[in-house]
Amino acid sequence: MYSSDISKLHESTGRDQKGRRQFMNQWISSLEPVRGIYYDIASFSSYSTKIDFVEWGYNRDKETLPQINLGMVCCRERGLPVFYHVFPGSIVDVSTLKNLLKYLEEYRLKEITLIMDRGFFSTSNVVSLMDSPIRINILQPLSFSLKKAKELISIHSKALKSSRTAFKYNEEIMHHLTTPVHIGYHDFTAHIFFNEKMELEDRHRFLSGLLDIESQYKECKFDSKKEAQTFIDSETPEKLRAFFRWEKSSKRIVKNDFKIKGHLSELGCFIIITNDQNIDKHTVLHYYRDKDKVEKIFDTVKNEMDGDRLRSHSQYGMDGRLFIKFIALIIYMQITKIMRDKKLFEKYSISELVRELAKLKITYLNKMDSVKSEISKKQSQILKAFDIKYP
Repeated sequence: MYSSDISKLHESTGRDQKGRRQFMNQWISSLEPVRGIYYDIASFSSYSTKIDFVEWGYNRDKETLPQINLGMVCCRERGLPVFYHVFPGSIVDVSTLKNLLKYLEEYRLKEITLIMDRGFFSTSNVVSLMDSPIRINILQPLSFSLKKAKELISIHSKALKSSRTAFKYNEEIMHHLTTPVHIGYHDFTAHIFFNEKMELEDRHRFLSGLLDIESQYKECKFDSKKEAQTFIDSETPEKLRAFFRWEKSSKRIVKNDFKIKGHLSELGCFIIITNDQNIDKHTVLHYYRDKDKVEKIFDTVKNEMDGDRLRSHSQYGMDGRLFIKFIALIIYMQITKIMRDKKLFEKYSISELVRELAKLKITYLNKMDSVKSEISKKQSQILKAFDIKYP
C-alpha cells in the first residue's frame, strides 16, 4: 500500500466507530472466559495540533512533547490485549478507573480479577471498584509514599524477617504474612512480602548511588537552603533528591539520615491488598510477577511496531491508526506465544520468521490459472508449528 492509501485506511477506519465497537465485542466473546485482567497506561507523543486529546501531561518516555494516553486491558491467562481506550494526555492514572469500569460493564466482563500497578491506588478508586455493580476481585500493590503502607511495614518488620514467615517460591526464599486492612468502609487482606536477596541488592545499589553523589557535593558550599535546594534539584536524579539536605552549620549538602533510614527499612518489601479471601500467597505472588505482560505489550507497540510517535494529524486518522495497531498487536502477541511454546525463537526472530514466509508467492498466469511457489523445509516446519496447511 502506498502512503496515501494507508492514510485513507486510517481515516475510514477512524470514522467507523460502530464497526470498531462491534469488533471489540466479538473479540472479547472469542476470548471468553476472561477471568483475570491487567490494566496499565502508556503515553504516545505527538507533534499534531489538530487532535483533541493531545495535551501536555506526565510523559512516561520523558519527552518534552504533548501526548495522548492509552489505557490497555490484557488477558492474564492468554497474554493478549483485550481492549483499549484513549483519553487526554493530561489525565493522570488514578483518574481513569471510573471510565474503565464503564468499559468493563459495556463489554460484559464480570467476576474477574483486576490487577493494577501501584500508581492507580487511591481510596476513592478502591471504593469505586468495590461499589461497582460488576463483581470484581482486585489485586492492588501499595506505594510506600502512602502512610498506611509505611505503618504496615513498621508494625510487621520483625515478624517479616523471622524464619517462621519464610517460604520457597521458584527457588527464591521469600517471607510472607497477612493482616486485615481497612480502606474507606471496605475490608481487605494485606499480603506483605519480604525478599532478603532483593533487599541486599537494592541496598547496595541505593547506597552506592548516594555515595557517588555525596563525593561530588563535598567541596560545594551554599549560603542558603534555597540555593542548596536549587543545586540539588538540578544536579541530582529525581528519585534521590529527598535523601540530601542543606546543613546550616557547615553550609554544605549532606545526607538526610532520617529519610535514608526510612527508605532502607522498606527495601525488599512490597504489599498487595485484595478483597479475595480465597487466594493464597503463591497465587498473589504469581499474579503480581506476571503483570509485566501488559508492559511487554506496550513495549511491543513502541519498539517493534514503530509506535513511539502517534504519526497522525487528525482525530479520525489517530483513531484508525490505533485500532489497526491493536489488531496487529493481537496477531503479534499470538505469534510470540506460539514461537515461545514451539521453541522457534531458538532459530528465528519474529521478523526473520515473517521474512521466511514472505518468500511464498503466487504467480497469476491468467484469470483462471496460478502457480504457487515451492515450499521449503524451513517454511514447512514453521507452518506446521502454527498448525497451518499449505494449500
